[in-house]
Formats: sequence, C-alpha cells, structure tokens
Amino acid sequence: MDEVTALKLENDSYRSGNCELNKNLELAQARIEDPKNEVVMENAITLLKEELSTNILSLKKELNSSINNKFIELQENLKFQSKDNKESMNQTPGKSYSEMAKRSKDVIILNRKKHWNPRNQLS
Repeated sequence: MDEVTALKLENDSYRSGNCELNKNLELAQARIEDPKNEVVMENAITLLKEELSTNILSLKKELNSSINNKFIELQENLKFQSKDNKESMNQTPGKSYSEMAKRSKDVIILNRKKHWNPRNQLS
C-alpha cells in the first residue's frame, strides 16, 4: 500500500502542478489579450519615443555647441598664426615684402636659365 499511496500522492502533485501551470497560462493569455494591456504598452511606447527624442535633441545641442567652440578656438589660433606670420615678414632684416617677391622672381628666372638648352635655340 505504501507504493500505491506514494503513486497517488505523486499523481496528485503532478495534477496540482499542472493545474497551477494552466492557471498561469490562462493569466498570461488574458494579459496578452487584454485591451488595457495594449493601452499600457502604447503609452509606454509613446513615453519611450518622447524620451528618445529629447535625448536626441540634447545630444544635437551638445554636439553643435562643441563644434562651435572648436570652430571659435580654431579661428583664434588662425588669427594668432596670421599675426605671427605678419610679424615674421616684417622682421626680415632690411627687406620688405616687395623686395622678397622680386628676389623669388629672380630665383625662378635663374632656375629657368640653368635648364636652358642650346638645341632649343637653334630653330
């Protein structure tokens, strides 16, 4: 009889477990089919969309401000470099910019004369 009662108890436990699983399954199906659940999900989706759009806007603002700051910094650096270049041009000993330009033209002419070929002059 011990085996029979043990089997009956085991069968009852399986049935109770099965009943519990069936109840959980029914509750899950009811939640899925519940129109209120759809409304809750739609509300959650709209809230997530709004939060995402605000996050995107804040990221765009941060990116634009960092780009603007970097652009301003680069402009200031360029101004300082142009001032340094002007000062270095003015600091050349005894030569103005026009004299330096003439000298560079003379160098170009000399380079052309170096590559002069007498065969080209025969024709």
